[in-house]
Amino acid sequence: MFERILAGWLLVIPAIGCSSRSSGASAPSTDAATGWTTPDGIPLFQLYDLGIDPGSETYGLHVDQQAVFWIQRDRGIYRGSRDGRRPPERWAVLTGVYADTMASDDQRLYWLDVGNALRFKDRITGAEGKVTLSWEHSALAVDANFVYAGMVGCPAITRIDKQTLVAEEKLIPDVAVDPRGGGTTLLHHSGALFCGSWSQVFRVDDWTAPARKLADSAFRLWALAAIDDSLYWLNSPGYNYHNIYTYVSRLAVATGAVTDFAEERIGRGASNFITAPDNGWLFFTADSMMWAFSTREHRYVVAVPPDSTRRRLVFYGRNLATDGEALYYLAHRDAGGGRMNGVHKVPFSWLLNRLK
Repeated sequence: MFERILAGWLLVIPAIGCSSRSSGASAPSTDAATGWTTPDGIPLFQLYDLGIDPGSETYGLHVDQQAVFWIQRDRGIYRGSRDGRRPPERWAVLTGVYADTMASDDQRLYWLDVGNALRFKDRITGAEGKVTLSWEHSALAVDANFVYAGMVGCPAITRIDKQTLVAEEKLIPDVAVDPRGGGTTLLHHSGALFCGSWSQVFRVDDWTAPARKLADSAFRLWALAAIDDSLYWLNSPGYNYHNIYTYVSRLAVATGAVTDFAEERIGRGASNFITAPDNGWLFFTADSMMWAFSTREHRYVVAVPPDSTRRRLVFYGRNLATDGEALYYLAHRDAGGGRMNGVHKVPFSWLLNRLK
């Protein structure tokens, strides 16, 4: 059963003042990447201006307490600072042509490269390493002792010991790689590991015990989020389904009941989820815009709409990240006769105030 929700359009006006800058100019305020606005009054929140060169097109984004990382079309993994003061550096290089999956801990940055390789780099020493995986994987999660890699479709999960780099494989029976596409997502939450892909969601409470299937009604699943006793996922059917749109589903863990919150106005696109600090909102991208879904009122709001510069969010892949204080996103806009790529940062204080 689909629960129909009416969307609300959020009008935003400038609310934060700080110095105008590009990536090479003066340092920004810590509460917003930039204070200058577009002609229609929508703050740009630009942290790094990456230029219009074709190689500056961005794919993946990851943020932790130490740095901001993103992947560009020139196969570089770039590192910048959360306040934008440090110039971006080409910190590592992909061996394949595309990647958008990164995870980190205090010591290393990890990323999936050419499908069956987990690569990492030490933040302090700069030493790089590689763990060869048995199959193609497309999702990562970390805890204190292990790095987890999810195989496309969730038929298997590999656990890599951070100290010994020994890999263990856990098979999930009767699950096959699905050639139709869709994201594979791993989520580590409260000691449990969740794997979601295409139509199914699994839970692993104990590595030595079988995985439990929680749901099989997802529609091309792209993102997972756990809040209290509920598990949420993002359904993004894609362009082949003309009358089915992007929507959020919720699983009540205690009862197993699934509710689909279908919103016809939300078009195509797929991203990861970002949860607001108060757990009241889930942020994702579709239609080249940032959307917010209220976990309490079950309604959708456009959080970052297009502006007069034709700014568009990168709407496919893992393009959102957070450090707990702000939400970061990848976007491009038309400027100077080309497409200007950038990393943007909007403080949660601003977003949540506008979503009231």
